[in-house]
Amino acid sequence: MGRSALANRVFRLTAALSALSILLMAAAALDGMRRLHRELSLFALERTASALAGLAPTDPESAQDFCLRAGRDSGLRVTVIGPDGRVWGDSRSAPEAMVNHLDRPEVAAALSGGTGAERRVSGTLGVPMAYAAAPIRFPPRPGQTDAPPAAALRVAVDTPDLSRVLYPFVGAAAAAAVLLVIAAGLASARLGRSLAAPVLRLSEAAESWAAGRLDLRAADVSDPEFAALAATMNAMAEELDRRIRETENRKAELGAVLASLGEGVIAVDENLRLVLANPRAAELLGASELEAGRPILRATGSADLERIAAACVRGRTMVREEFTYYGPETKTILAYAAPYNVEGARDGAVIALTDLSAIRRLERVRTDFVANVSHELRTPITLIKGFAETLESEEMSPEERARFTAIIRRHADRMASIIEDLLTLARLEAGQGGRGAEGFEELEAGELAAAAVESARLELEGKAATVEIRCPPGLSLDAHPGLVEQALVNLVANAAKYGPRGGAIELAVRPAERDGRPYLRFAVKDRGPGIPDKDKGRLFERFYRVDRARSRELGGTGLGLAIVKHIALIHGGSVGVRSRHRGGSEFYLYLPVERAAQAASPSGDNPAESS
Repeated sequence: MGRSALANRVFRLTAALSALSILLMAAAALDGMRRLHRELSLFALERTASALAGLAPTDPESAQDFCLRAGRDSGLRVTVIGPDGRVWGDSRSAPEAMVNHLDRPEVAAALSGGTGAERRVSGTLGVPMAYAAAPIRFPPRPGQTDAPPAAALRVAVDTPDLSRVLYPFVGAAAAAAVLLVIAAGLASARLGRSLAAPVLRLSEAAESWAAGRLDLRAADVSDPEFAALAATMNAMAEELDRRIRETENRKAELGAVLASLGEGVIAVDENLRLVLANPRAAELLGASELEAGRPILRATGSADLERIAAACVRGRTMVREEFTYYGPETKTILAYAAPYNVEGARDGAVIALTDLSAIRRLERVRTDFVANVSHELRTPITLIKGFAETLESEEMSPEERARFTAIIRRHADRMASIIEDLLTLARLEAGQGGRGAEGFEELEAGELAAAAVESARLELEGKAATVEIRCPPGLSLDAHPGLVEQALVNLVANAAKYGPRGGAIELAVRPAERDGRPYLRFAVKDRGPGIPDKDKGRLFERFYRVDRARSRELGGTGLGLAIVKHIALIHGGSVGVRSRHRGGSEFYLYLPVERAAQAASPSGDNPAESS
């Protein structure tokens, strides 16, 4: 009996301990599974809410359609709540019938810029639900790291009765007795591992997507429930990746179009801060780069441009105005501003900038040219007409008639010289546009200088001037012989014409190097009155004279130096003037030894050098 009683007590104790162990394990397993299921559900909902928030619209009109589509595709209840707590859209209820959700904890967290999750009984459906919410943000502007929330997106799922799910497990644990304790422990460990592995894989995939690696996918998830979730998350990541690539491609295409435009383009927001600017706009305004986010006045330094932008933005009307930009280079710019408004974004203006400087400069040149030609021809025509009328109407001696005839001939010759020089300039410009490079040949510099002096012999003898040629032997260049000789003749003739009687002129030639290329430098030095500094910059313009009265007295047309400048430009060279230390002037002409690949246009704005 004693052994039986001991065995009975041991059995009862073992049975009690086994039952207690099974109950404790069942309770612990039940509690652990409940916690894990809760955390997993909330975790997945938060990730799903964040992913859907990135695809959700920012306007209330599109919210209901989005909720219906998202709810149908995901099987979740999807709700979009505005910043004031008003429901914009819901996949299971009419938004207008739902109460204000501003007091919901997860909604408040999302509207504050974070994420939130909560479990409670739905006030609309009356069933236990798990909720998670994330912010819907405006698209970030250039230079903006994080845009403010425009609304909140909430997803919800029905919460199953966890106790009912766990009943079979509890019954099996009670029936299995002592041996099931070990089996339950092994099964619990295996179950934990089987649950943790897919969760870990999904978590790693979500972290990779958050870091921008949307090409990765959640793989090796064999559990049916988690496999469905992984497939949904992979589909969302693929769609998000596609949309991001499309956005980046469109942005790159827009950038390429803006960069290739010949006009400057600037966009400003309602606060007159730069949104974007293409490289041409920065070039027009003399800046290396126009930084987005800066006020337009500080970025461009133009009060006129700020005024035009303000008139467009605040008046909501197109503005077209021409203004002068005073930067490193003064420019005349035409601004065409048009207002814009993107749905869900702030107002602003787009401004197109066109550089009119060259057009206005050409207009001024044309006006000045017509005025100068009219003025230069009016005087000799008036004199010729007056003396001709005198010859016709009055009786005079043969000596007076001869004197009047000589005056008429002199002014007629002056008109012929002006017209001939104008035709020469026209031929030079037309030749550069068509066959300006024809007729080039290798010339010996010394022979070219001697030929120029011989061609200017008449002017030199008229002033009893002498010319000394200084040219080292062996210097040659590839040039047009007639044009270069004409340029040197004009310089030598000017030196004789405006220098003192019996003066000495020096024509010097020497090699030079400019920008790594070999040149020949032709210099004509005289001992005349010199050139004032204020006149040097305009000396090579058409009809410009330092002393107009003296120039006409000496028979000058005011076109000789302009012809020299055009000949230099045709050859890819330059011309300039500087004063000499002991009086007089030095006119110099740089010509490349080898033919320039692309000479400057003679009708362009290349200024002559002055020093």
